[in-house]
Amino acid sequence: MTTTPSVPSTDAVGRPATVSVVVPFRDAASHLPGLLDALGHQDLSGDRWEVVFVDDGSSDDGPGLVEAALGRGLFRGRLVSSPPPPSSYAARNAGVGVATGDVLAFTDADCRPSPDWLSALLARLGPAEADQVVAGAVEMTVDDRRNPWELFDAAVHLDNAAAATTGRVATANMAVRRGVFTSVGPFPEVTSGGDHLWSRRAREHGHAVVFAPEVVVQHPTRSTRAALEAKLDRTSRGQGEAAARDPALRTPTMLRALGRPLLVQRHLRVARSPDVDGGLGLRARLFLVSVWLRSRQVPAYFAGLRDGGSDHHRGAAHDG
Repeated sequence: MTTTPSVPSTDAVGRPATVSVVVPFRDAASHLPGLLDALGHQDLSGDRWEVVFVDDGSSDDGPGLVEAALGRGLFRGRLVSSPPPPSSYAARNAGVGVATGDVLAFTDADCRPSPDWLSALLARLGPAEADQVVAGAVEMTVDDRRNPWELFDAAVHLDNAAAATTGRVATANMAVRRGVFTSVGPFPEVTSGGDHLWSRRAREHGHAVVFAPEVVVQHPTRSTRAALEAKLDRTSRGQGEAAARDPALRTPTMLRALGRPLLVQRHLRVARSPDVDGGLGLRARLFLVSVWLRSRQVPAYFAGLRDGGSDHHRGAAHDG
């Protein structure tokens, strides 16, 4: 187990650093109660952090749930609205625009931060001059270990440990000092993958992405075929949009999109997941699920490449 340093993070003149948590959401009333409860149990002193909730055009009671939590004084924060058209990354940028903290932390409406999430990330960032991007751990929670859709989701998504090895980070659990974010610039406002594009720019500016296993949020797995198809269609479309905007990305992203269904070793790795509670039949089904879902990513990628990230096709779901 990794031990969190006990020295608190400070600002440039030695004062305790403050954190702004930015949470974009849209139609997330079923997820927000869990997040609000988890934020209400943070062990960091309440005067050192705030939450900026950014409503990206909700049609349900999500904004009302946030307002009620703020009214009860569970934590300091505010609710703002993101301008149209809908985009989770535009919403994050809007949240950064009104945040007041020295450190910017990002998570999603369907995440559940651990009680020491904020204190651990401040300790990880260290002294005020630290210029790293923190990629915290995202623990996928599997309810049914015989459900191949859940098992696939847990095996392949939101692995910040693996992403950080290639200098990428998912905004489901990310933190950075405000000065670093300002130097890198706002998130690209694509359908999906804006966090990976942002971290690419961060590396170009000399900022390392560092995995912090002690900075933990939990994330429920998707349990249906429709949910997984929607997730992969969205992420693949975002990769195509990014390639349309940056020709340097076109060849590598296209090769990855075309190669995913053919990488048998990756499908086998999914089928061998330690979360599987079943025999060879379930593992064979999980292998086929992996092949099917990866095959769907190919046309979605080319749709994004064709559309080039036009506003008409924005509006990413606000989950990880």
